Amino acid sequence: MKWQIHPAQSLRLRSWEDEAIVYNDLSGDTHLLSAIAADVLTRLRAQSVDEEGLAAQCAADWQLPDDADLRTHLHELLMTLQGLSLVEQMPR
Repeated sequence: MKWQIHPAQSLRLRSWEDEAIVYNDLSGDTHLLSAIAADVLTRLRAQSVDEEGLAAQCAADWQLPDDADLRTHLHELLMTLQGLSLVEQMPR
């Protein structure tokens, strides 16, 4: 299943070393996120991607093993971002 930023949304994202602030223009909410969450949002802004592809990209860029721990962490992060109405699963 692929993930994407909500299509009608233009996130306003400002990042610092270890954190980021994102403004959701659809809900009017502002969220304080980790740098990792901001990186995932930036990747999804560029293109929709499935969890396996996202894990492979992140592992390569962050110099981490593409293992079950990374995939679990990314899945939980995507679910959190979905709960904040920042991302959604693409319809089949």
